This record gives sequence, C-alpha cells and structure tokens, in this order.
Amino acid sequence: MYLYKIGYTSCEESGFWDLWHEQKFTQDDLTNMIAEAIIALKPQIHKDDEEYTDNLQEYFEHYKRENIASWLIENKGFKSVDFQEVWSAFGWASVFDINDWESYRDETDKKLVAKINSPHTP
Repeated sequence: MYLYKIGYTSCEESGFWDLWHEQKFTQDDLTNMIAEAIIALKPQIHKDDEEYTDNLQEYFEHYKRENIASWLIENKGFKSVDFQEVWSAFGWASVFDINDWESYRDETDKKLVAKINSPHTP
C-alpha cells in the first residue's frame, strides 16, 4: 500500500486529501492523472457553478458532486485513507495562555494547554 497526499496551496489556505493505492506512482504519474481528472471534470464543474473559475482550488473543492479526489477514486483505483484518530487543535493560540483566542479553542486545545501548564507535567 502506498499513501498519497494530493492537494493545493495558496497564500492563505490549502486543501489536501489522503489517498492510498496498491501501485507506486511518481510525481509525474500523479501530475498526469490530475491533468486527466481536470480535463474530465471541467464540463461538469463549469455547468454546476455559476461563479466558475479555472483555478486548481475549484477542481479540488468542487462540493456539488465531483472533484479530483473523487475522480481518482472512481477512475484510477485510489481509496480514501481511514485514520484511527485525527488530532487537531487551533494553531494560532498560545499553548501557555488559556485565555489567548479563547473563543476559538475546542476541548482538545483546552486539554492540551491544561496539560502543558499542569504542575505535574514532567
């Protein structure tokens, strides 16, 4: 099994999808498959979206039906990665000051800060 992280980046955001396949592919192989997906998806995405743009993000995040990841799964034999756990916390807040960005923190983030600031933490 080979794991692949495919996606896009920009100055403010990014999106990635974790897929796996039984075959090993190179960057060139992936580029060719993603180009094939874009060519195949263009008519549907353009039809579904009145504010259609031709940027890469549009092809990765087209929510109405198909996007690059779903196309790779349906047409190239990729499969979604099923994670045992996904750990994530708000990344802009201080790990030492529980009041920093307080309204953005979830329970995971609050537990992390409490653990870091606990007098019993080695």
